[in-house]
Amino acid sequence: MASSILVSQQVMAIAETVHPRDYIPAPSGVNLAITYLDHRSADKVKADGNTVGNNADFEANALIQRFIHYTEIFGMSADPQVILPIVDIDVAGQDSQGMGDIFFGSTFWPLADDENKQWFGITPFIYMPTGDYDSNKAINVGANRWSYVLQAGYTKGLTEK
Repeated sequence: MASSILVSQQVMAIAETVHPRDYIPAPSGVNLAITYLDHRSADKVKADGNTVGNNADFEANALIQRFIHYTEIFGMSADPQVILPIVDIDVAGQDSQGMGDIFFGSTFWPLADDENKQWFGITPFIYMPTGDYDSNKAINVGANRWSYVLQAGYTKGLTEK
């Protein structure tokens, strides 16, 4: 159970990383298809700052496809998006590969001031239980549950370029 929770959190963390310019909207009408390749590995497991396990032998590889469309919704810049993760996880010899949970969301910018180079966005993501999941395995790339994550970001340009 703890391994399954650890792995689900690790896969979600891979997919939720904030990337450069994520909180600066592109002009309305722009479409992007972005591919991320990610590799993570660890040997120690920590909880509340304390090491609770050594030799975890954790390794995760992910290919993440992200489709984004920039538009206006309710008078605000927005970027509806769908994210499709394909994941390969191995924890101490137990492994799981396949499609992770598909998730979708959009950043909404209540502040998008290009002239003064400042932007503030709020991003809700909803995860659908679409990933590969086997209740007989401790390690799964799918979480087998709906979940929600809320992010926010503020960006301020400091120079002319």
